[in-house]
Amino acid sequence: MKTAAQIFSVMSLSAVFFWGGFPAALAFKFHLMAAGLITAAGAEAAVLLVLLMGRPIQAYLLRRFPAWLEKTRNGKAGAIFQKYGMPGLGLIAPVMPGAPQAALIGLVLSAKPGMILLWITAGIVLWAVIVTAGLAFGLEFVRVFFER
Repeated sequence: MKTAAQIFSVMSLSAVFFWGGFPAALAFKFHLMAAGLITAAGAEAAVLLVLLMGRPIQAYLLRRFPAWLEKTRNGKAGAIFQKYGMPGLGLIAPVMPGAPQAALIGLVLSAKPGMILLWITAGIVLWAVIVTAGLAFGLEFVRVFFER
């Protein structure tokens, strides 16, 4: 059984950097499915934390960093948000800006917290499944390749 410290480490890493959770979990010798679940749980916890602190963070960012808001609206994440709305930003969140960063962007661009949570959760689950499946196929390929 894995220790709570190992699980917390993987969750903390994936909360900041989604892609970092998978190699960390595999380094701790977690089962592949557990690695995907723990990584997704860490990213989701970060999104929930951002949303719980949402309005104060939104007000602070708008007041303190007006140039950042303009850059966000005109940048890649803002373009995705303007073109595809929260579904587009949420589904691409773990890949491009990161899940908690996408939640912040959604808040700053005045998306509803419920929609932010729904679509970023869908993106986290989607990418966790894709990466876990890719790792499973890749590890199996390496195992078969080196058995020859």
